[in-house]
Amino acid sequence: MHRLFAVTAIAAGVIGIRDAYAGEFPNQAAWVWLVASLGVIATYRRMRTVAQRDNHQTPEETR
Repeated sequence: MHRLFAVTAIAAGVIGIRDAYAGEFPNQAAWVWLVASLGVIATYRRMRTVAQRDNHQTPEETR
């Protein structure tokens, strides 16, 4: 699931950068998607890290 958000964030960033180079005001929706996607990814990783710590597992043991 986090890969989907990562792809969305990259696409939104590309759209925003393209609009900026075109001389237009960057697409606000693209920047909102970028920030939201990065926030979701960070939250997912934080939750996974806490779950591993609660289970007394290292990240290598979960692979």
